[in-house]
Amino acid sequence: MRDSMRFCPICGAPPSKTKFPWAIFFRGRVFRYCGCSDCKSVFIVPLPTVDDFAYMYSKGNYHDLHYVKTCESTYNSAVDLLLQFAAPGSTVLDYGCGFGHFLVSAKRAGYIPTGAEFDATAASYASTVSGAEVLSNAEFADLGNRPLFDVLHLADVLEHLPDPFGTLNHLMCYVRPGGLVFIEGPLENNLSPVYWASLLFGNIKRITCRTKIGDGVPQHLFRTGQKQQLRFFERFSPELELLYWDVYESGWPYSNVGVIKSAIAILARRLSGIKFFGETFGNRFSAVFRYTPVTRTGI
Repeated sequence: MRDSMRFCPICGAPPSKTKFPWAIFFRGRVFRYCGCSDCKSVFIVPLPTVDDFAYMYSKGNYHDLHYVKTCESTYNSAVDLLLQFAAPGSTVLDYGCGFGHFLVSAKRAGYIPTGAEFDATAASYASTVSGAEVLSNAEFADLGNRPLFDVLHLADVLEHLPDPFGTLNHLMCYVRPGGLVFIEGPLENNLSPVYWASLLFGNIKRITCRTKIGDGVPQHLFRTGQKQQLRFFERFSPELELLYWDVYESGWPYSNVGVIKSAIAILARRLSGIKFFGETFGNRFSAVFRYTPVTRTGI
């Protein structure tokens, strides 16, 4: 796909000029961060290739780095929220389940969880950890009979998807009418001292190093604030009725990283949830929707 054909995954508008964090070099290619000409979210151009995705999300390159040292309380809190909307005994599909930590918490709370994960090795590991059925994305796509779940859960998944609208639209076909869609994820461009500090440090580095291209991994394919993220979900109206919306601060990725960054993370968490001229301080969101299907075509 040519760069000029890459449109905003949040609202579908064409890109404008390059925005922070500007560009990264990965596996012999440069990936630019372009601002949306309409909703002002930021997204990567071009998309990584199929081989790039397989490399990025292999168990050794992704899960072993990000999911081994995980905080169980994070997943318990997510399940506690779910318990406010869905009774124990409900079936739950955790799409993008990682190493299965949410599945463990959900199963302990009395839910009947099933997981799906991009990498087959990671999926097998998650099944062992959780004791739940976990399929690779390929196995999930090949299911002969389409099961219906009471709850669809995605945590830190949307920002990794080449086509988040298309994927979520398809996944709703696995939710029973009247079921729930529970989504969590980052708001990397939202009001937060962590965002402001990263923008400041990034600009200083850009000026002193005299380069517009850094090293990194293009795993997050777009960056949003709360307004852009809500606008994305509004594209699914009237199928998704918003029941719950919360913006809060985790301090990521500055928590426990040196004195200065740790102090910034502490300040950010103290401002968590505070509203300021219609905006809310925080770098993460949680959303719960009621799914009411309409006539679906082309799926």
